[in-house]
Amino acid sequence: MTTIGRNLEPCQKAFHGKSRSPVIIFGIFFLLIWAGFLLALEPKDGARIMETSHIFIDGPGCSGIVIHHQRGFALTAEHCLPDSEMPENDFWVSMGPDDENKRMACLTQILARDKEYDLALLDISQCHPTQSVRVLRKGRDILAGQQVFIFGNPLGRAYRNSLSVGHVANPKRFSYYGPDHSENDIYFLQFSGGVWRGNSGGAIINKDGHLIGLVQALAIDVYMSYEERSVVRIPHIGIGIHRDTIIRFLSENIQAKQLNEALSR
Repeated sequence: MTTIGRNLEPCQKAFHGKSRSPVIIFGIFFLLIWAGFLLALEPKDGARIMETSHIFIDGPGCSGIVIHHQRGFALTAEHCLPDSEMPENDFWVSMGPDDENKRMACLTQILARDKEYDLALLDISQCHPTQSVRVLRKGRDILAGQQVFIFGNPLGRAYRNSLSVGHVANPKRFSYYGPDHSENDIYFLQFSGGVWRGNSGGAIINKDGHLIGLVQALAIDVYMSYEERSVVRIPHIGIGIHRDTIIRFLSENIQAKQLNEALSR
């Protein structure tokens, strides 16, 4: 008999004349599982994130996510932005429902960008975001097999505000940057799920509603022959910018207090 059973047994005998601790233990176990499902990301949560935190970047048709609505901070992939050599430092983004009459469009400014990390920090305060998605704090595991939700705008405006479901395939796929397996490596988050052109910069969110990565690319394979060179996109092998890289980038570009506010509890 477990400790729980011993603590409950006197009460059970007093009221029912015999112990029902196995039934009670089973009930508690069932309630814990049920509570876990309730805490998981539900369809309504996906719709809320889509309409309040997911952004569409006009022009390239890429994606992004609000990480601090009070400050107006949003993240996207750096390769989605206008050429850094161009004098213009702002462009249009929009967010909200698909209904054009209900969407909010605004000029955004690039606060920071890094080609090596393939990350950019945007100021979208003129869009007046009301909610944000917190970045999963370091120390919280990202494990292979975990379910993920992928937000994006595949093929740009044509399929704006799309959500697909996948899984973490490899939580730490090492990249070609830097020496292999050094502490300075930039590593990827490999995931399964539907991604295409326009998903770049879109949020990869775990079942608890926390950001664990941003969509960066879809794996490709290049076939060479004497006649032609062909590129084949490999389905269900998505490459994401890892949570650790996101936190490193943010720590280099925003204040410590702002970073802590953008992280999960």
